[in-house]
Amino acid sequence: MKKIYFLTLTLLCAFLAQAATVNVYVKKNEAVSNETLALYWWGLPSNNPSWPGEKFTESYTDNNGVEFWKKTVDIGNATSWNIIINNNGNGKQTVDMKGPMTDTFYEVTLGGSKGYNYSDITPSDDRTGVFLKGNVTSWDENYAGYEFKKTSTDKVYELTNVKLQGFFKIADANWSEYNIGASGENATQITIGQAVTLSNSSDSKNMYLDGTYFCSLISLDMRGNDPIVTITGSKTNSGVYLKGDVNNWSDSNEWEFTDNGAGKYVLDKALTSADGGFKVTAYDKWFGLPGETEPMTIAVNETVALGDGKNMILPGDCTASKFELNIDDAGNASLRITANNEISYPNCLYVVGNLPGQDWNPAYSGAVLSKTETEGTYSGIISISDTGDGNGYFSIITQTGDWDTANAGKRYGAATADELLTSGVTATVKSEGWDTKSWKIAAGNYKVVVSLADMSITATITDEKPTLPSIYLRGNVNNWEVSDDYKFIETETEGIYELANVRLQGFFKIADANWSFVNIGSSDGANLKIGQANYLVSGTDSKNMSLSGTYQCSLITLDMTGDNPVLTITGEAVGSGIVLAFEGNNWGTSEDYTDYEFEDYGQGFYMLENGIQSTDGEFNININGVTYGIAGTASTTIAYEESYILTPDAQKLALPEETAASSFELSITDDGEVTLVIYEGEFSGIGNIHFDADAPVEYFNLQGVKTVNPEKGIFIKKQGARITKVVL
Repeated sequence: MKKIYFLTLTLLCAFLAQAATVNVYVKKNEAVSNETLALYWWGLPSNNPSWPGEKFTESYTDNNGVEFWKKTVDIGNATSWNIIINNNGNGKQTVDMKGPMTDTFYEVTLGGSKGYNYSDITPSDDRTGVFLKGNVTSWDENYAGYEFKKTSTDKVYELTNVKLQGFFKIADANWSEYNIGASGENATQITIGQAVTLSNSSDSKNMYLDGTYFCSLISLDMRGNDPIVTITGSKTNSGVYLKGDVNNWSDSNEWEFTDNGAGKYVLDKALTSADGGFKVTAYDKWFGLPGETEPMTIAVNETVALGDGKNMILPGDCTASKFELNIDDAGNASLRITANNEISYPNCLYVVGNLPGQDWNPAYSGAVLSKTETEGTYSGIISISDTGDGNGYFSIITQTGDWDTANAGKRYGAATADELLTSGVTATVKSEGWDTKSWKIAAGNYKVVVSLADMSITATITDEKPTLPSIYLRGNVNNWEVSDDYKFIETETEGIYELANVRLQGFFKIADANWSFVNIGSSDGANLKIGQANYLVSGTDSKNMSLSGTYQCSLITLDMTGDNPVLTITGEAVGSGIVLAFEGNNWGTSEDYTDYEFEDYGQGFYMLENGIQSTDGEFNININGVTYGIAGTASTTIAYEESYILTPDAQKLALPEETAASSFELSITDDGEVTLVIYEGEFSGIGNIHFDADAPVEYFNLQGVKTVNPEKGIFIKKQGARITKVVL
């Protein structure tokens, strides 16, 4: 037992001693020079150089007179590391290489995905030209350390001390003489320690192990009709990591994936958008999302293709609990992130683009995609205009308004710029913020179905025409509810709607039943003009609208064909419809109640300057047929000059005994809150005192001077016993 232990220790020490220092030689040619050639390595060693690495400073000439640049590298006791030959920071380099465990000679030439190709030209009598190729070597025969060596037995070759991960095969440089793999119909799992008979043909299939292994020996026996491979090794950590702000972009064991074999890796770990950006590293490669901005938001609960891309970040409304990475036999990577809480989807989506009369107007809410019964799926009919070549363009937003508002929400579009959609063919949906791309499609009407659950879109040509949901005038006049009496009717002209013979009073907006598709109001909250075109805005930032009084409107026209909605109101000023109700006027329902009707001063302010006395009994305020009082179990005796909040169908009010009210001030806010203040007058003991409606009217200015023909301004109006302040 001691001898075995001693032998093992001796071999290990010899291995470590061999691996401690190696010489790297690069053949001198036009592609490299001593001013630019450098080495950069990373991985397990603690002596990694700063980017872009250490320059070659020594020279070496072989026995044939060939000149090389030489670099001696101390790699410590690392068994897995990489070398990059870099053009001293100008962005060109070789593809990643496995670090040699012995002295190695390279030739570097221009070309390759990162600027340079390389070849291992180390002189050796035991080289075979037979390589292990796979995901772990980028399927490259020149990947240092993965060439089989000759043994003392003819046609038996060995490969020692290498990492195996993912799919692999055995081949010569050009896949011509040797293309060795599994003999089955699909990729085959190889069992460690067992001799496996393979096939040498173009039909051979890829092989894989049940995880990541450090292989002390891979034996290839070519003596028989069929190759036989035997792999000896032990399972190691996968070496596949999630790296990001959450772990300082390091190889953190807590963020290492589990290798389940066949290119499948799983990480069960919680991550939120607050943890910042991240990428995935595997086979010494970095995987991210393609795009121009950084970080890119990655969709969850769906499979997303990765590549040589940007840092990723999670959506702000979810927490990831599971990461499933798949790398196929061609080295293509995809990632599925599972969220452990419910994803919130918007109420609806809006199409913006070449729409009839709405050319790229982000405030237009008429081209809407509504939620369907399928979670995260939306559908609607849209019309695309011809831009001159028979096609139009569009993308999708979640929030209407100006472009700043629209982009502050979410924008969805094509995977590539001006991607052509074909009727009935499903395409990918991507969200890249301001850089979101548009779809191109033949002009016409389409039924569009968008799934945010699997980020897909299908547009199918249809004879149907786009329609808006039912829209209504909603405000104080109808308690902000949906009412058929205030429903707009679409005219024969597309995009023009009308509402006839209604009363307008207080604050109001134009909206659909759920405030999700249509939400139209004023841009500044100023009073609208009667008989004029009023330009409005769409979206949640729109303000409530109002008139300078109460109007009976013969016609209200809504024009949705331009860049902004336009509202035109035709009507005349009438009484406010707000009445002081008590027994003396049959609780505000008698035909002659004008003595007790509040005057509308606009902006939700109403005044009545005709009082009642305590002897007239209890009272309330009747607002468009709804009685308002003070909540409680009994009527409330008010205090003069104090504010009271009124609620519908509440208890009546009463004046203090042997007092009289001179005036009432009522305020109705844009959210429907009603406030009442009552001012005290002179008590006479005679009930139902009111002015003579047939008495002549006289006007005085604020200095008390009588004015015969008052024009604009504030005046005192006297009619019989009633004196009020009015604005003309």
